[in-house]
Amino acid sequence: MTTNFTTGDVLEFLDRCQLENPYFSFMDLENYYFHTANSRLTLYADDARWAIVFEKSCQGNRDGRISLELNFYGNCLQDLDCAGAEGRYPSNTKWIPLIDDDELEDITSDFEEISLAANSVIVRDQALAIPTRLDGYAAWVPDIRNSNGGFSFNRPTYADLIRFLAYEYPELCRATDAEKRLCIPADLPEIMVVDEWHHRSYGYQDNGPAMEVVGDAPSSYETFPMLADVLVTRDPTRFHPTLPPTNHWSNWPEAGGL
Repeated sequence: MTTNFTTGDVLEFLDRCQLENPYFSFMDLENYYFHTANSRLTLYADDARWAIVFEKSCQGNRDGRISLELNFYGNCLQDLDCAGAEGRYPSNTKWIPLIDDDELEDITSDFEEISLAANSVIVRDQALAIPTRLDGYAAWVPDIRNSNGGFSFNRPTYADLIRFLAYEYPELCRATDAEKRLCIPADLPEIMVVDEWHHRSYGYQDNGPAMEVVGDAPSSYETFPMLADVLVTRDPTRFHPTLPPTNHWSNWPEAGGL
């Protein structure tokens, strides 16, 4: 099976995309403005086109919103939003609301804290049961009394809520097939879904005359070379990681820390 792209092409795109475009976000599990919940990768490819869709359920610590963030990568992206001055840059990010502002306000007792009198919340137009005791969150947020972003010791925070929902009701908190295809061709075959992988922080920061690399480039550890190989061969068995998965939210304590 041959393709018109190589593993090197995929890795070069991932390594350089944010350097060449400040509105092309790399997969960020430790964004200081968002408390991370669940995350997932979906890979698509045929003999000429490839794409990776990263999704992350999260809660914004400045605007309170509970959303799904999608980032798109590939050589066939389309329908990207524009960003920057005069819309000069394409953005690879789309946002999908999970809980609307009015619904969240109805179950709030204090600043970004959930009332224990609330026994349900509407996610994507479906009413879902939520715990009325703090320890009811503990199955998915074990250290809930000291959870990241907590403001009290007796009520769950917005961050606790999205982490509970993301694992208790995963399908409602994940992207649909249509949402994952918002910026890729509708006929591009899906190759595999990855729920767990070894991830490391990566990005750039402005350092005077040049951009400085921060973290580990995707090409520098096994996860993304393996995923690139999956895309080139269209063979999911090529993904056989030896490094432990690190994409669970508990591995990113700085997320939402600002």
